[in-house]
Amino acid sequence: MHSVLPAAVVSLLLLAGCASQPVYTQAQLNAIETRSVEADFDETFDAASGALFDAGYIIAMSDREGGLITGTQTMQDTGWAAFWGTAPYYRSLAISIQIRSDTPDRSLVRIKTQVNGQTRVDKTAIEKLWVLMQRQVMMSAPHSNQGVSDSTSL
Repeated sequence: MHSVLPAAVVSLLLLAGCASQPVYTQAQLNAIETRSVEADFDETFDAASGALFDAGYIIAMSDREGGLITGTQTMQDTGWAAFWGTAPYYRSLAISIQIRSDTPDRSLVRIKTQVNGQTRVDKTAIEKLWVLMQRQVMMSAPHSNQGVSDSTSL
């Protein structure tokens, strides 16, 4: 019995450390991943590219004509590996950004994320990119009211 108890405690700790991916409805995914940007296609594309670069991503692919940009970032995860003193664990994050023209002065942008090669919604990374994109758009047109709209309606 004494040997079963420590094994059970370790098992519970390991299970508690494994965070599961939340399940989102399509409406929730749209609210997280898609925004309307009050700028033309070219300004929006440049802002998205600049935001990826500013966030420390290596731009893997940029297709202005197709409205697609991808970037990758690898960082050392200091979570459980550091706690247990095991070899460093590296986390790979890939971002895909799709940009479409909605009107001459507005674009629709969708950001998708992958963590370690698996499609996952990384809300923190997505929100950071929205903030950086908004700054990029505002820097390109400082005398106008352009920016990323909080409205997620398409």
